[in-house]
Amino acid sequence: MKLRFLPPKQKEIALFDASGLMEARSILKKDKYEIIYCRKENINIFVLIKAILKKNFFFKKIDYYNQYLKEINPKIVITFNDNNDLFYKIDKDKIHSIAVQSGSRSYHNDILSRLKLIKKKYTIDNYFVFNNSFKKELSKFIDTKFEILGSPLNNNFKKKEYNFENTALYLSPFSYSTYSQFKNNKKKFYQFYEREINFIKKINIELKKKNIKLFILGKWRDSINKPIEKKFYNINDIKLIENYKDRKTFDIASKFQILIGYSSSTLTYEMLAREKKMIVLNRDYDHYPFVTKKFGYFSNLSSEGSFWTSSGDIKKFMKLFTNIRKKSKSEWKNILKKNKNYTCEYNFMNKKLKSHIKSILENK
Repeated sequence: MKLRFLPPKQKEIALFDASGLMEARSILKKDKYEIIYCRKENINIFVLIKAILKKNFFFKKIDYYNQYLKEINPKIVITFNDNNDLFYKIDKDKIHSIAVQSGSRSYHNDILSRLKLIKKKYTIDNYFVFNNSFKKELSKFIDTKFEILGSPLNNNFKKKEYNFENTALYLSPFSYSTYSQFKNNKKKFYQFYEREINFIKKINIELKKKNIKLFILGKWRDSINKPIEKKFYNINDIKLIENYKDRKTFDIASKFQILIGYSSSTLTYEMLAREKKMIVLNRDYDHYPFVTKKFGYFSNLSSEGSFWTSSGDIKKFMKLFTNIRKKSKSEWKNILKKNKNYTCEYNFMNKKLKSHIKSILENK
C-alpha cells in the first residue's frame, strides 16, 4: 500500500479502478486522466481526511470515492472493470459516466449476482459491452445507453492470419480458488477437475488418430496459480504453453487450426471475435448459478449448436470438431455472423470508444 498526502490533480477524465489500467493506457491520453485506486494499493490521505471530516462518524467507504471524484473534477469518469459495483454507486452528478465490459459475465461470483440483490436500477450514461446477449441481461439492472464494442483488450491487437495445420489448442479454464475449494471433496473434485482431465485425454487420443497435435494454453503466470496449473495439466504427449510476462496470447492462439475453450472464459469470446475456428464447451454448468455461464444462456440458446456443446460424449465432440475443421473460411465467417449476438464484436483500436470520449470532452 502506498500513501499519498497531496490532493489529486484535476483532470478531464477520472479512471475508476486501476485494474483496467492496461486498457486505459491504449485508449486515454496519458495527461488526460487521474486514477482512483480501489484496491487499497494506493490511499490518498488528503482525500481520506477531507471525506471523514465531512461525514464525521457517519463516514463510509463510498464517501472516500465520492470525495476523490470531486477533487479530480472530471468531465468523464470511466471504468474498464465493470465488475466493480462501487462504480455504479458513486455520485456521478454532472459527470459523464462510462463502463466498459472487461470479461464474460454470469451470476456466479460476478457483478450480475450482486446487482440482482439490489432492488433498484443504477444509472450511468454509457455501457460498452461484448455483444447483444450481455446487453440484454445487464439492461435488467442498469439504465444506460448500450454500445457494442467487444473486448477493449482484444481490440488493441491487430488480427493476424495464421494456420498451423493439424493442430488444436485447449484454452485452460483452471481456477485455483475452485481447485482449493474442492480438492478435499473427492466427489466435487471429480465433477470439476478429474472429469476435465479425462475428457482432455480422450480428445487427445481421438486427435492422434487424425494426426492432429493437441496443445494446452496456460492461463496463469503468478506464483500461486501457475505451479498448480502446470502440475494439473501434466499430461503425457500434451505440451502446456505456459503464461509469462508479455506473452503474446492472441498471436499464439491465432496460430492454431482449431481452439477449444469454455464458455466462461473471456479468451474464448476474444478468439471468436478474431474469427478463429472454435469449439465452445458448456460442460459442468448444469445447475444455478453455474448454468448462467453457458454460451448464449441469456438468449435462451440451445445447449447444442453449430460450434458449442454441453455434451461430455467424445463421439459427439469429435463429430463437431470434424464438421468445424472442414468448414471453409467463408462458411465459418457466415456461422459467426449468424451468431454475432452471442459472440464478441471486434472494433480495431477501440475506435468507437475513442470517438465517443473525444466527442464528450469537446462538447461538455
